[in-house]
Amino acid sequence: MQDLVSELESEGYAVVRGFLSPSETAEISAEVDKMYQEGLKHHATYRDKNVLFEVLDDPKANRRVVLQAHWTAC
Repeated sequence: MQDLVSELESEGYAVVRGFLSPSETAEISAEVDKMYQEGLKHHATYRDKNVLFEVLDDPKANRRVVLQAHWTAC
């Protein structure tokens, strides 16, 4: 544990291997994919109350991308 604290202090982040099981990782990945597809339904950055999808055209990728999607607690 001390190694993680040292890594966090020196690097600003720490890699915690095995924190999530493979099935938990797969579940999160599937939810992220759903959110990304939901964001692509909008032609540009879109906000509905406290949900925000930041959608931009990426000329290098030659497509629209969802940079972030987040929910802000009120």
